[in-house]
Amino acid sequence: MKKLKLAIIHLIFFIVLSACSNQSTQPVIQKAGEAEDENLTEPVIVEEKVDEQEINEFIEFQVNNDVLRLNLKAVPILEQYLMAVKNPSQSVEEMQIYNFDINNQEILLLEFSCNENSCSYLLINQADDNQSYLVADLAKFENISLSPDQSRFLLKFSRTKTSSETSYFVHDIMVVDMDSWSILDVRSKTEAVVLNYTRPINAMEWLDNETISLTTPDMISSGENIDSNPIDVTPDNLTIEILYIEQN
Repeated sequence: MKKLKLAIIHLIFFIVLSACSNQSTQPVIQKAGEAEDENLTEPVIVEEKVDEQEINEFIEFQVNNDVLRLNLKAVPILEQYLMAVKNPSQSVEEMQIYNFDINNQEILLLEFSCNENSCSYLLINQADDNQSYLVADLAKFENISLSPDQSRFLLKFSRTKTSSETSYFVHDIMVVDMDSWSILDVRSKTEAVVLNYTRPINAMEWLDNETISLTTPDMISSGENIDSNPIDVTPDNLTIEILYIEQN
């Protein structure tokens, strides 16, 4: 029952909010001060009284030597998530912050709503007051890769897929343009379906600022089931797919 409730919460949030970046006029992230204890890293909920009838809530967390506050009113998906869970304080303490310094821009990836190694991820740009994206749901962050000119980056996420024979990871990537702070569409040269958690991605590489190479294992059919299983990986059964970034 608990798994079902969590799955429903994930589904509602993903359908309603994942397609939208934050449109609030309030800053998403603000610096609250210097960290007194560099080992104090667990996020916490803090409240700030505006007047007798209004209280603002923030998630306060530490990045390096700074204490930052994330305004929940500026990120509806987090506000609604914490309203839906039984223990908001515990849910916040279980969140994790990934911090990336790219071209002197602080990029934050907030991991939340985890259940059995599957989480949701919110991407936040500290250089802009009002930009955040839900970039993954029911997944696990693996790594980040920069384009050659460092104007773009891709995030790799995984999910565990279980068949009658084995369990294995399948992957998806999200490509972000730092100048426009937008999620970019990519397409395969062969029109093969290699993203959206359909296949394992063994390796990925930027060939240039517009092109990405993905190495995936060949798949074998599992009987009449539409699912497939990756065969044992050898140099002879790896496929290299070239992805092109679509221009808007």
